[in-house]
Amino acid sequence: MTTIGGIPLTRSVSQEFEDLATSYRSECAQGIPMSVHERYERRLTVLRKELRSREASCRLGDVLRGMGALDEKRLADALSLQNARGGDKLLGEILIDLGWVDEQAVRRAVAVQAESRSEPR
Repeated sequence: MTTIGGIPLTRSVSQEFEDLATSYRSECAQGIPMSVHERYERRLTVLRKELRSREASCRLGDVLRGMGALDEKRLADALSLQNARGGDKLLGEILIDLGWVDEQAVRRAVAVQAESRSEPR
């Protein structure tokens, strides 16, 4: 079985991304060699592209606002920052990095998105 950072690659793309990003943040806090950093970044880039290509019936920011985890101003600021960075990170990553939303809230919002994708239209 193929793994990155000890994480098997057989889960859903969103679960793989969440687990890999969490592992990456943890390892970065402890200090990791550049080669490991580059492997994480390559895989996260592939997963970001895959996640962006999927059609969502609801946007992450709207879900987080509906949950009361994020206000309109911070959402607008995070989207502006995402745009300024060229879209290199997903909105959830930016919100977590800024400390405006915790990881659990983003996971719940992504789960809501996944459920909305699986419902018939």
